[in-house]
Amino acid sequence: MSARDETIVHLLPPGVEGPAVLRDGTPIYVRAARPEDLRAVAAFATGLSADALALRFFTAARPDAVAREALVEAAVGERLSLLALREGAPESEVVGQGEYVRTAPHRPSAEVAFLVAERYRHRGLATVLLHRLARAARLFGIREFEADVLPENGEMLDVFRRAGFPEQAEAGPGSTHVRFSIVDEPAPIGPA
Repeated sequence: MSARDETIVHLLPPGVEGPAVLRDGTPIYVRAARPEDLRAVAAFATGLSADALALRFFTAARPDAVAREALVEAAVGERLSLLALREGAPESEVVGQGEYVRTAPHRPSAEVAFLVAERYRHRGLATVLLHRLARAARLFGIREFEADVLPENGEMLDVFRRAGFPEQAEAGPGSTHVRFSIVDEPAPIGPA
């Protein structure tokens, strides 16, 4: 068995990696992040605003740290980072990144989070990544996603509300905790 055969990429179910079309017709390609993506993810993170990074990490974050975080290796099924790449780019231009991280070993829940390039926001990219992460997570026994979202991040709350999964949100001091079952494929999404 080769080293590649021992990675999560070899185990991903159909429909996780591959092309996708955003709501406005923009084509992208989604695939699992690889160690050799460090420079491309760092370039993507450099293009994000300080506000976008703070909404994701709850604090100021440096682009090089974002790239390393996106590419942390973990046991197969415990963590997955997906990259959205611009179709037709001469190199792998990252335009979005989403990941899940299991909340504790052998638990059926995982935290989920996203970053999307400014020019790709409001096109359904985070939703595409969410659905594909859920498809992969189910394979590894994850039945529920959760996220803590800052109150000023209404866009992320909207993504979760409109994703088609039955969700529960509970406002707490400083953030809203969102939890939703991913056991089944999401319900069809209505107009945005």
